Amino acid sequence: MAAPVLPAEAVTEQEVRQAREQRQRLQQELDDTVAGYDAAQSRLARTQSSMDQHRQELQELEEVSQRVQRRVTDRANEVYRRGPVTMFQFLIGADSFNDFGRRLTLLQAASEQDASVLHEAEITRNRINRLQADLASQEAQEQQILAEMSNQAEFLNTNFSKARELETELAADKAEADRRAEQRAQQAAAQQAAEEEAAQRRLAQAEQEQQADESPEPEPEPSPSPALSPSPSPSPAPDQPEQAPSASGLYCPVDGPVSFTDTYGHPRSGGRSHKGVDMFAARGTPVAAITDGTITRRSSSTLGGLYIYFKGTNGTEYFYTHLQGFTDVPAGTQVKGGTHIGYVGNTGNARGTPPHVHFEVAPAGSGSINPTPTARRACGK
Repeated sequence: MAAPVLPAEAVTEQEVRQAREQRQRLQQELDDTVAGYDAAQSRLARTQSSMDQHRQELQELEEVSQRVQRRVTDRANEVYRRGPVTMFQFLIGADSFNDFGRRLTLLQAASEQDASVLHEAEITRNRINRLQADLASQEAQEQQILAEMSNQAEFLNTNFSKARELETELAADKAEADRRAEQRAQQAAAQQAAEEEAAQRRLAQAEQEQQADESPEPEPEPSPSPALSPSPSPSPAPDQPEQAPSASGLYCPVDGPVSFTDTYGHPRSGGRSHKGVDMFAARGTPVAAITDGTITRRSSSTLGGLYIYFKGTNGTEYFYTHLQGFTDVPAGTQVKGGTHIGYVGNTGNARGTPPHVHFEVAPAGSGSINPTPTARRACGK
C-alpha cells in the first residue's frame, strides 16, 4: 500500500531550533545591555551627587571669598584715608620711647594682618579654581554617561520589541511544528493500522484457500475481520493561563521578554537608594500577578507614575510602578497568579528611560527586602 503524501511543512523542527537560538542570542544581548545601563545609571547618580556637593562647597567658598575681599577693600580704604605716611614718619612722630614701641607693635600687627588677609584670599581663590576644574570634569563625565545611556536605551527600545515579536513567532512556529508532528504521528498510526488490516486479510484469505484444498465441501466464508481504526485525535487542551508558572510556582511579573540585574540599594538621583528591581521589557508588555492574591490599590504619583499594590495570599505585598496602563481588573479583585493586571511603561520620574517595571517585595510583618531573588525565581532566571 502506498504511503500517504504529506503536505509540505510550513515550519520544520530545525527552523524552530534556529529561531530559538536567535531568540536566545538576542536575549543575551539585551541582558548585557541592561547590565551596562544599570551600571551607568549608578555612575550617573554618584557623579551628580558629587557635583551637587561641589556646587554647595563652591557657593560657601564664594561667600568666604566675598568676605575676605571686603576685608582687603576695607584695609585699602583705611590706608588711603591716612594718606601717604611712610613707616619712618609714623615712627619718628612718637612722643616717647614707649610710644615708639607701641607704634612699632601696631605696624607689625597691621603688616601681619594684611599678610593674613591676603594669604586667606589666595587660599580661597585656589580652592575655588580647583573646585571649578573638578566640576567641569564631572560635567563632561556626566554628558558622556548620558550619551552612553541614550545609546543603550535606543538599543533596548528597538530590540525588546524585536524580542517580543520573535517570542510570538517562535510560539506560533512551535505550535505549528507540534501540530505537524502530531499529524505525522496520526498518519503513521493510520498507515500501520491499514497495513495490519491488509496483512490480516491476506492471512484470512490464505487460510480459506487451504481449507478449500483439504475439503470438497464448501465452507462458509468467514466474515471479514473488523478494520482497526486509527488512533483518535487527542481532545483539545483546556484554556491555558496567560502564562505558565516557573518551577518555583511563581509567575514572572513581566509576561514577555525581560531583563534585569540586582540594583537594590544602588544610588539614585537626589541622594536616594534603589528599593526595588527594574525589570526592562518592551512598552506595553503585560504585567502579571506574581501569585494568587488581591489588587489592593492602583493609582498614580509624581514619582512612581501609574502603580499597583498587590497582596499575595501569603500576606506578602508586591509593588509595581512606572506602568503604561492598567487592565480591566479593578482594585479589590482577587486574581490567580499569572493574571494580567497592567502594562510595562515609563511613567513618573522614569519618563525618558527605557520602559520597565519597578518591582518591590515586602513580606508580611516586615519592610521592603531585595526583590531580585524573588524576581529571578519567578522568571526562571
